[in-house]
Amino acid sequence: MNTLADIQANALIGVWGLGVVGRSVITFLVHNKNSFSDTKIEIFDKRPLTESEISWCNNNGVAIAHDIHQFLEHNDTIIISPGVNIDAIYEQYAHKWVSELDLFGHYCTRSLISITGTVGKTSITTLLSDILLASGKKVAVGGNIGIACLDLITKQELETPNKQEHNQHKKQYSTHMQYVVLEVSSFQLAYTRCYAPDIAVLTNFSPNHIDWHNTQAAYFEAKLKQFVHQKVGQKALIPFALKKTIAATCVLKSICYFFSPIKPTEQELTELKTGETLFYIDNKTIYTLTRSSPITDRSNTHAHAHNYAYTPLLSIADLPAITFDCNWLIICSVLSIIGFDCATLPGLTGNLAVPEHRLEKCAHTNNVTIYNDSKATTIASTLAAVNQLQPHPLLLILGGLSKGVDRAPLCEQLKGKVKKVYTFGAESAHLKKMCEQYLIPAEQCESLEEVVKKSIDDSVSGDQILFSPAGSSFDLFKDYAHRGNVFKELVKKRV
Repeated sequence: MNTLADIQANALIGVWGLGVVGRSVITFLVHNKNSFSDTKIEIFDKRPLTESEISWCNNNGVAIAHDIHQFLEHNDTIIISPGVNIDAIYEQYAHKWVSELDLFGHYCTRSLISITGTVGKTSITTLLSDILLASGKKVAVGGNIGIACLDLITKQELETPNKQEHNQHKKQYSTHMQYVVLEVSSFQLAYTRCYAPDIAVLTNFSPNHIDWHNTQAAYFEAKLKQFVHQKVGQKALIPFALKKTIAATCVLKSICYFFSPIKPTEQELTELKTGETLFYIDNKTIYTLTRSSPITDRSNTHAHAHNYAYTPLLSIADLPAITFDCNWLIICSVLSIIGFDCATLPGLTGNLAVPEHRLEKCAHTNNVTIYNDSKATTIASTLAAVNQLQPHPLLLILGGLSKGVDRAPLCEQLKGKVKKVYTFGAESAHLKKMCEQYLIPAEQCESLEEVVKKSIDDSVSGDQILFSPAGSSFDLFKDYAHRGNVFKELVKKRV
C-alpha cells in the first residue's frame, strides 16, 4: 500500500482522468514543486484529449499515456479521479492507488467539515458555508460542487505565509481561511484510505448509484469511509435512524452526534448512550437532547423522565422557507457542534438562497407555479420535493436514468399525491408503465419540449408543475444543470 509520504519520494506519478479533478491534481503537484521536485507526471484518459488539453499538458510538463496497461505498470503512484471504477484491478495495483480526498486531507491545515449523503448535501453545504461567511468566518467551499478539493489547497498555500515567515506572522497566519466545507460524493469516498475530516456529516441514505457500486451495501460502505477513518476527538453527525445499522457495520472512534426530523419515542431514546447528543424537530422547533445523569438544576433545561436533558435551539419558523426542515436541522446541528450560537442564526439568513436547480421556482403563469428541480437525480430527492409541495394539485415530470435503482417504489409512493405524471427520456416508457401499475395517470412524451408544452396546456388555476426527474441526466444532457437550464428556457418560451 502506498502512503502519502511515499508520493514525495516517487519519481513517477500517474493521474487517471483529465477532468476537473485531474487538472486540479496536476496543478497541485506542479505548484508544490518543492515537495514533488523529483517527480514526473503522466496523464491517462480513456477519451481522446482535445487540442487545448494536449497543449495544457505540454505547458505543465505532463506526459500523455495512450495505453492503460502501460500506464498502470509504468507509474509508482496513481491518483484516481472520482468516477473511475477500479474494482476489477484494485487488488492487482493496491500498492499504487491514492485518492484525491486522501491527498487533500493530508495537506489541508484548516478545520474541515465534510458533508455526504444521498440527498440534500449540496443545499446543506451551500447554506452552511454562506451562514459561516455571513457570521464573519473565513470559509472555503468546494469538493463535489464548485472548486475541486486540491484547488482549495493551492489557494490556501498561496494565501498562507511560507514556513520561514510563520513564527513572525502568527497573527496574520491565523486570519486566513478558518473552515473548509466540502460536499463529497460516494465516488470520491469509495477508494479513500485515510481521509478523516474534523466534522463528518451524513445527511441521509437511500439506494443510488447501484450501477457503479454494484450493490447497495457497497454504496453504503463508501458513504461511511469518512467516518471509519476519523480519529479520537473528531466529530460525526449521523441520522439517528441509522445509529444501529452503522454500529453493526463498523466501530467509530469519533464523538458521535445524531439528528432526527421527528422526536424519537422514549423507547427509541434508550439507544442513546450517556453523554451522546441528539438534535431533533418537535412542533417546528429544533431541540438538542443529551442523555445525562439526574438533573438537579432545572432552571435552564427541562428534564426527561429518563435522565435526558433537552434544550430548545430555535424555531424553524424564524428561518426562511427556502429549504426542507431537515436541512435546517442538519445545518443547525453542525453549527451547534462547532460552538456557534444558533440563536443568532435568524439574523444571518435574510439573503440566503438555495442552489440553482433545487426546487427552484422558475415561473408563475395563470395561477400555475412551475418548479425546476433538475438536481433531483434520486427517488428520495423527488419524494422530498413532492411532499414539500403538498397538498396543492401537482403535475410531475419524471425522466433520466435510474442508475440501477428500481423506481417502482417511487411510483407507489406518488399515488394520491400527484394528478398526473409526464415521462421523457431513455426510460420514459418504463416509467409510464410503472405509474399505470399504481393507477397514476401518466403520459409518455418524445422530448422535454413536448413535456413542457403538454404539462402547461393541461394545467389549470391552482396547479403546480414540478420538474423533478428522479434520475440522472446523462441520457439526453451533459449534466443536471444543463438539463435544468434547458427546461427553464423551454418554460420561458411557453409562458
